Amino acid sequence: MKRTNFISLAILAVVTSFYSLTENSWFNSWTSGVIGSSNFETMVMVSTSAGMGAAFFLIWGAISDNIRTKFGRRKPVLLTGLVLSAIFIFMFAGSKEFIACLILDGIVLGITGNMMWSSWHSLIADLSKPKTRGKLVSNLFIFASIGGLLLTVIEIVAETDERGFFTEATHLFIFYLTAISMLVAAFILFFTLKEVPMIKLPPKRRWYIDLKNIFDAEELKSHKEFYKFLLAAIVLTCAKYAYVPLLIVFRQEKGFDSFQRLISYIIMGVGTFIGTFLLARISDKYGRRNIIIYSIPGAILGLILSAMIDLSFEVFLIGYSILFFFFEGITKTQETWAQDLADEEARGKFLGLANISQTLGRIPGLLLAGIFADIIGINAIFIVSAIIVVFSIPLFLRVKDVVLNEQKKINK
Repeated sequence: MKRTNFISLAILAVVTSFYSLTENSWFNSWTSGVIGSSNFETMVMVSTSAGMGAAFFLIWGAISDNIRTKFGRRKPVLLTGLVLSAIFIFMFAGSKEFIACLILDGIVLGITGNMMWSSWHSLIADLSKPKTRGKLVSNLFIFASIGGLLLTVIEIVAETDERGFFTEATHLFIFYLTAISMLVAAFILFFTLKEVPMIKLPPKRRWYIDLKNIFDAEELKSHKEFYKFLLAAIVLTCAKYAYVPLLIVFRQEKGFDSFQRLISYIIMGVGTFIGTFLLARISDKYGRRNIIIYSIPGAILGLILSAMIDLSFEVFLIGYSILFFFFEGITKTQETWAQDLADEEARGKFLGLANISQTLGRIPGLLLAGIFADIIGINAIFIVSAIIVVFSIPLFLRVKDVVLNEQKKINK
């Protein structure tokens, strides 16, 4: 891979981590803490964003598959998405009504944000090979961690009000930082990102025909392993999004002080970093499926211990570290597996379908967690996740592993 392309992907890793944490956590905190929305209303906003995002991740992926310009096919979509999304984040920062937040986050950013996301995932696959893809993903995660660490430090030292919620000024700082970083990234990537030469790409097709062919029986048959993978991914994503979006609310409802926020973030960060770096990397050798299957029991243990925070904060920290080590490692390995299985000629479309599977999983997970959090208590988000994740195991066992299949061919 060209050095400038790795630099481009590394910059994107930082910026997408900013955007992801802001959109998935700080937007939720804004509606809950500043506007005063209920947990269920917040989950409605997140679910709407997920639904719009799934549709437009697929659409933008199919469009970028079939763009042929001197700048590339992903790059025009990527840069446009970065600039437009930054503008709409500035607008969200001025919204004090739930409906306005719902429209901006749930609909508008669901469209423009996925111009960035669809291009980002396709570029990783376009510019790498299966035998080293896990290593690339783990290396890029180092840079994503830098962005996550910065926002974590801000949360640890941020000012809170008498309720324990973050102030409006803290939220605005996060929003402005994210939007400005996206604009700067767009400017840099315009000069540094170099895609695969157009002469090496398949003939241009009509993107809407590509979408129509999704439902063609022959295409379903020829890519059956990918579609089996999608079914398993739906269940695993459902489990993850039963707890992730409400973690920032969880910390505030439990009244975490500055030290508790600090130690929990250190534990979460270390677990996430080691798990993602290690599991995605070794999946190049031992296979994506094996890594995921053997990691799920560890994730369940971490979820159960995390739910026991009222018994002991120390037990919670142990569970939290185990949870993020395994679940985040599973997530990156799953993303890499999707890139392995995606058709090279229509990668944007197939990764769009993978994103839809994540969205289909998010919505029931989000709604179930929001309902049980309001009825039973915020701890329920971990228990709901633990129950759901069990059902993904038999589904993943039915999917072939590209990495293991290639190793078998080499050994023969």
